Amino acid sequence: MKTRFTLLVVASLCFLAGGALAQAMPDDWGVEMATGTVVSASGSSFVITTDNGVERSFVTSETTMMPLTTLVAGDRVSVKFRSIDATRLEAVDVSVVDSEPGTPVAGIPRAAPASHDLPATASATLLLAFLFTVVLAGALAFRATRLL
Repeated sequence: MKTRFTLLVVASLCFLAGGALAQAMPDDWGVEMATGTVVSASGSSFVITTDNGVERSFVTSETTMMPLTTLVAGDRVSVKFRSIDATRLEAVDVSVVDSEPGTPVAGIPRAAPASHDLPATASATLLLAFLFTVVLAGALAFRATRLL
């Protein structure tokens, strides 16, 4: 009976830790990066030619971080994106860059991040370490009570 209770509690702790881990997964999971020159841009999409010559089309949404200025053909941009499906790419973060790759253009303001974004210092690593410690401590506590 005591063993069955211990297994039930440890399984419950693992289940709760797994749920917390799923919620802690970063929003940038599966995000890729491309840099290139804008070929065309409309209200909710734009096309770039990447530095290696591949033409890519991106859609934007209300959560896409965009420069407050309108993208125009010839702008050099850096795009963080994720795949929506086999053919469509969603832009997550778009930055206009100088001629030197990766250098943001001075003076072009950025849109404010959504309120659900974590600060740059936040990390899921600390949460994972905490959850592991809680589960381990729980297992050790139940093991100690079983020995008594």
